[in-house]
Amino acid sequence: FKGLSVFKNGRVISFGTRNGLPERLVSSLAEDDAGHLWVGTEVGLFRSTRPAPCSGEPCDPRFVEFRHDGMSGGYVRIVYVGRDGTLWLGVNLGGLMAYRNGRTHRYTVADGLPDNAVRGLQEDRRGGLWIGTRGGGVTRLKDGTFTTYTEKDGLISNGVQGLFIDSDDTLWIATRRGLSRFKNGKFTSYTINERVRLKPTD
Repeated sequence: FKGLSVFKNGRVISFGTRNGLPERLVSSLAEDDAGHLWVGTEVGLFRSTRPAPCSGEPCDPRFVEFRHDGMSGGYVRIVYVGRDGTLWLGVNLGGLMAYRNGRTHRYTVADGLPDNAVRGLQEDRRGGLWIGTRGGGVTRLKDGTFTTYTEKDGLISNGVQGLFIDSDDTLWIATRRGLSRFKNGKFTSYTINERVRLKPTD
């Protein structure tokens, strides 16, 4: 099945073309402040037509493709909503896109993004947007400036697969070769040994 499913009241409900979604891979999900559900797919970005689409009964949401200044038709790998309501998109090989108040902006390697293949997005407490990339390591966007960290800085691998910021504002970076933690300006990295235990490498 290609589409979207929800687990509610002990059962799984699936949605597809009947609900306005394409019969293609769904790659990411995010909810905005109004409660609308954003769905990233390999053929574009879709949004629920009403907030909290499954808050009542029946759970039968409708979705429409979101088209705005080059935001249609691409492979949206990552969808993330920032604290200020900005919608951030990691577009496959297309860089990073931001949408807010009816305006869009695209960041690419020409703007300082280390790689146009975005694989993870997270925002820290100070409003910096962390961006994981397929081959350029991890970078932080703040006030229009990118600060990039790679293997040379202690990151275990430049091939980032995902990001997570915990309640302590620590950045965790999933990579092709293990897990890295970034805290107080320093990386600590972990690999898995034959006993399936996390082991620090530095």
